Amino acid sequence: MGNLRGWIAACAVVALSACGGSKTPSRACETASDCGEGFRCLDNVCVAISDSGGTDAGADGGEICRDIDRDGFNGRTDLCPSGNDCDDSAEGSNPDADELCGDGLDNDCDGETDEPDCECSTGQRISCYTSDPATRSVGACRNGIAVCTGPGMVGDCVGEAGPSDETCDLIDNDCDGNVDEGLRNACGECSDVEPTEMCGNEIDDDCDGMADEDCECDYRCMCPDG
Repeated sequence: MGNLRGWIAACAVVALSACGGSKTPSRACETASDCGEGFRCLDNVCVAISDSGGTDAGADGGEICRDIDRDGFNGRTDLCPSGNDCDDSAEGSNPDADELCGDGLDNDCDGETDEPDCECSTGQRISCYTSDPATRSVGACRNGIAVCTGPGMVGDCVGEAGPSDETCDLIDNDCDGNVDEGLRNACGECSDVEPTEMCGNEIDDDCDGMADEDCECDYRCMCPDG
């Protein structure tokens, strides 16, 4: 019975075993060298090349392509220039998809968004965003909702939040991936005035990693007037 249990456990984790189970080892990885032969490291998980989507040309200098969202189209990357999926993180975006009106996305991967022949169903609620696409869902920026008012017609995008001027509030107001940039001094205070070092208190007042540096006299001694 002990040997049977051991065989079952081994069967569950050994890739390409005779058990007919998943070919993907249940282990994490950082590089392909952490995985066995016939596997690649995909999103920090060992995945069988045949199961990781697309094709893998390996060491012969060919393309390395993958279909992350499993919609049948390889993502377009530097390693896969022939890929024709413009957004391999979204199953609804690929060359065979219909263009959805009002969502600000290139659903059919033709290089344009919300073109005149886009589609939507009356009453359909659509996630929308009208500011710079690069800021979408970054920092304080968020999507709104637009309602399809008729075939191919969409109302205003309501409730969205686009970029605004950066303020010192620990929020990425301008949606550039940074928080309070240029608004805090060396000590992290909301001020454009840099702190100065005070002699004699053994405190790093100017937040440079040193205390009482550049003092004109030793505070432990009597300092001359002036």
